Amino acid sequence: MRTHSKSIVWIISFVLILFSHTLLLAAEKEVFFHPQTTLKELARRNNVKAGHLREELNLSSHIRGRATVSELGVTKEQVSNAVGHIRGDTLIRDITIAQLLFVIIISFIIFLLVYKKMSHLLKFLLLIGSIIVIGFGLGKSLNPMTALVKVFKGLVGLEGNLDIRLIALFVFSLLAIIGTKAVCGWACPYGALQEFLHKLPLVSQWKKRNKIPFWITNAVRIGLFLFFLYDLSFDLMHLKGLGRVIYHYINPFNLFEWHFIPMSVGIYISTTLILSCFFYRPHCHFVCPFGLYSWILERISLFRIRINREQCTDCKACVKACPGFAMKGIYERATMSPDCFSCGECLMACKFDALSYSKKR
Repeated sequence: MRTHSKSIVWIISFVLILFSHTLLLAAEKEVFFHPQTTLKELARRNNVKAGHLREELNLSSHIRGRATVSELGVTKEQVSNAVGHIRGDTLIRDITIAQLLFVIIISFIIFLLVYKKMSHLLKFLLLIGSIIVIGFGLGKSLNPMTALVKVFKGLVGLEGNLDIRLIALFVFSLLAIIGTKAVCGWACPYGALQEFLHKLPLVSQWKKRNKIPFWITNAVRIGLFLFFLYDLSFDLMHLKGLGRVIYHYINPFNLFEWHFIPMSVGIYISTTLILSCFFYRPHCHFVCPFGLYSWILERISLFRIRINREQCTDCKACVKACPGFAMKGIYERATMSPDCFSCGECLMACKFDALSYSKKR
């Protein structure tokens, strides 16, 4: 076990060094302001787009081009806040602090799984904590799905601060690699909420017998992601002018800011939460682009569920305990096993100490 401890410490230290580096990039930039400057010139001097600045200041799109900011009734404080938000002067601090919290949570989860200290009661408490602290505490913007989508939006010019977005996605990717999708299983607030609802003692036997085949869920998830890329390239749905993508209309993280507009968001959240009581993580399996991305990253994950075949009695208690099909894939040595969210159910079910959450020996 000492090897595990050293590995965890080394990995955490590496991630913390990365955070220290991003903090050095967070120095605030001076915002240019002069009351006799036009909005277009003000935007140019602050290296932001005039349209973005106008939207941040809630100004009409029909304002005169030569109108000065004093004539528009805009103050220096308003300009500073608007430019800072667009340019990301404070965004990197917010992301760094949030992801530091993610690192702490994932490190603790890996520790519990490696040393087999996870219990059903502790799991309930950790899931509730993730929902409250990360979800309602941090809001809808700082999560793996948003990080991935905003990178793609940044690549086509629909989102600013691409460098910051890439750093955020890199850290989420690193956490997904360190512990097999543990960032999705425990630190993603909507993932935690679905896990919590599925764990409720409702039709327990029915849930064990009725699972949606992985090839169906993954086919839908891949198809939706490919359509997202196609629409992003060719604007099939005419969303570029609105600065939106298809995931905007089914973004469940709006729940954490009580924002249910457009109507499709409210319908989607209600549907997935109800389905979560009967099926395991419907949003993660059917829709989430980061879920698809991290499923691919599972092939190179450091810590994962491993079977000691010499001690295994082939009772398949772990396969039965798994809420999805991940353990079945691991047990059968499948090349592309279904998503494993590092939930720990299989570890708690094995009575013969044949399973471990560990690095490759």
